[in-house]
Amino acid sequence: MQLTELTLSNLNLYSPSTGEVICHEDSGYNEDAISLMGYWIQEIADQPFIKNPTLKKEWEAFFTRFETEHDIFPSGEDDLDNFFKQYNNPDWLVLKVKTFGMPGDTAWFIVNMEPHN
Repeated sequence: MQLTELTLSNLNLYSPSTGEVICHEDSGYNEDAISLMGYWIQEIADQPFIKNPTLKKEWEAFFTRFETEHDIFPSGEDDLDNFFKQYNNPDWLVLKVKTFGMPGDTAWFIVNMEPHN
């Protein structure tokens, strides 16, 4: 998957493929968005929202392997970036969003760029 980094002053995010709200400061996360496959929040990286079953299975395998090898769960930006870069789905895009003014707030959103196929 391609990983694209964004730095925003807010957490208002719309799907580039469908235009639907992915996340909004007033309404929160739109877990029903057709194009949203999952998201991770750095502060609680061990508790992602994953809608796609294949992605969930791969994350669980990665998480278990990482935790066994490092005796901690993956929570650093590099740890999560590596997982997303290794996952192969050419139709999906990782939007890595850093919000300034809010310390430590980094979130990763997996968006299906071809949600109607």
